[in-house]
Amino acid sequence: MTTQNGPWISAICLSLSLFLLPTTLRADILVGLGSSDSGLRVFADGDKGNAAPSRQLHSLGGGRVFSIAADPLHDELVMADPDFGAIRVFDAYASGSPAEKRQIFGPASTVDGPFSVAVDPVHDELLVLDASSPGYRILTFARTASGDVAPLRTLGGPATTLQGGARTLAVDPQRNEIFVAQDASALTGRVLVFSRTATGNVAPLRTIVGPKTMLNRPFSVIVDAAHDEILVVDVTNGILVFPRSAGGNVAPKRHITSTAFDIPLTIALLDSDEVVVANDHGTTDQGEILVFSRTANGTVAPKRTISGTATQLANPQGLAVIHKPLLLNDNRFEVEATWRTSTAAGGGTPHGLTTDTGTFWYFDEQNLENVVKILNGCGVNQHFWVFAGGLTNVLGSLRVTDLVTGAQRIYDNPQNTAFKPIQDTSAFATCQPGDFEIAEPDLLERTTPVFSCSGLCLNSGRFKVTASWHDANGSGTATGVAVTSDTGYLWFFNSSNVEVLLKVLNGCGVNGHYWVFAGGLTNVQVTLTVHDSQTGLDKVYTNTLNHAFQPIQDVGAFACP
Repeated sequence: MTTQNGPWISAICLSLSLFLLPTTLRADILVGLGSSDSGLRVFADGDKGNAAPSRQLHSLGGGRVFSIAADPLHDELVMADPDFGAIRVFDAYASGSPAEKRQIFGPASTVDGPFSVAVDPVHDELLVLDASSPGYRILTFARTASGDVAPLRTLGGPATTLQGGARTLAVDPQRNEIFVAQDASALTGRVLVFSRTATGNVAPLRTIVGPKTMLNRPFSVIVDAAHDEILVVDVTNGILVFPRSAGGNVAPKRHITSTAFDIPLTIALLDSDEVVVANDHGTTDQGEILVFSRTANGTVAPKRTISGTATQLANPQGLAVIHKPLLLNDNRFEVEATWRTSTAAGGGTPHGLTTDTGTFWYFDEQNLENVVKILNGCGVNQHFWVFAGGLTNVLGSLRVTDLVTGAQRIYDNPQNTAFKPIQDTSAFATCQPGDFEIAEPDLLERTTPVFSCSGLCLNSGRFKVTASWHDANGSGTATGVAVTSDTGYLWFFNSSNVEVLLKVLNGCGVNGHYWVFAGGLTNVQVTLTVHDSQTGLDKVYTNTLNHAFQPIQDVGAFACP
């Protein structure tokens, strides 16, 4: 239920970028060290210079950490330990000397010298590139496998051409492919592509190789499904970017090199606009983390560098990124989003809008999928309230944790179903006496509204969004705030209290229409109008009083000219 405090209104018709949101540290950068038993160092994505790690993990089995796979869907880290021939799984947010959640180890597993690991959350599998006797192999296990268990599949043999320097692998569950970076002194550097389900002694589907590719000593490969690319770190040639379907002797789309490179080894995506690279110095103990724009091309300086004695980056090799949860209501509540389609799965990337409200995107940061707010209703019914809305119909889950008590609430949305609004006014019965003093003012009293025009312009300014609201105590006009070029939100009573999240997408290439998606965190009467400034047409959507705002997914809203 939303009530009280009339809004101040202004006309907003701007296309703003996400950098105008309140500054948030979006992710943790996880760095595995190549020195024996040095463990893991964790940095925030905004760190730079001689920054100390935000947390450290030690005693992770005693071996070097050559490879890390972050699994945000299950809050886990998977590490390859080549010295002890084991795969080790830890909690994603562990620190100190954590206990293993599970490990894969023993003769039946055939894990002996694992160089690289990858998690496939869609098919619930774990892939291991093993570089020891009887030769280079790709082993596939159930994701939850533990102990001395046999792999589900083993890919290896002379036909695979995996012999001689295979370094890292990446899995593409959407296209059912495996990519392997092969740095081989006896062979030309190459990237091998296999079917995800391949087993036995089978040849690659295709190979990226040849002088045009600039692949000399490729050490790391990752898949960027959102941009239909693969990124390869080559020890001698920097970052090489290819189309996801590339094969043969093809030139890279982009080539990122830098005078900062010494021995670049591994790479990870940081959000949708940046990449991070672990850079070693070979003969010295000190290395660094370099951050580049994802779309950079040519010889460029890093946007920022994490380097210096305080970083403790001795021989950085393993590298992964895991996005932090959203913290709301004075950081008391942690909110995590996960999603799954038939071809992909992952964790939602959060952005804070206000102290009480935040959003998540799944596939592209310009395309928001969920909005969540947590209100202090202790002064009304002695509970904290959870409101959420969505602009999506994929299978998803929101998990809200009270960090004071450990209590959790989980909200699920089925596949192919418009996100059902969440208005849980009894979510957490954890109020303390002091909480009554800080109950949100807009739940207790109404101030006199000051009205003016309001608006929100989206999709290059073509579509103007306005809204009016009405409840038992009065009515007013919404204030719009642009979040990305396609997405914005509306507030009614208080600028920290988001009521509706809306996006207008260009679906002209799909069905010849612009699409309107909206989700709400309110049960007041709402009249939402989207105006096409090019054609003069309007689409009007209404929500009735005392009904949870129903999701809008109008894929035929406006015909393309």
